[in-house]
Amino acid sequence: TELRAGDIVLLHFTPTLEADLRRTLEAARAAGLKPAQLRDHVGE
Repeated sequence: TELRAGDIVLLHFTPTLEADLRRTLEAARAAGLKPAQLRDHVGE
């Protein structure tokens, strides 16, 4: 699955979190995307 602008990625604290995060960031870079924190884009 390819990441697209606006996609929300949810990661869980599991033994594979570090590898999952690296893979997610790599996919984002490959898609030309810049990760951002969700809280910066939603109202309170």
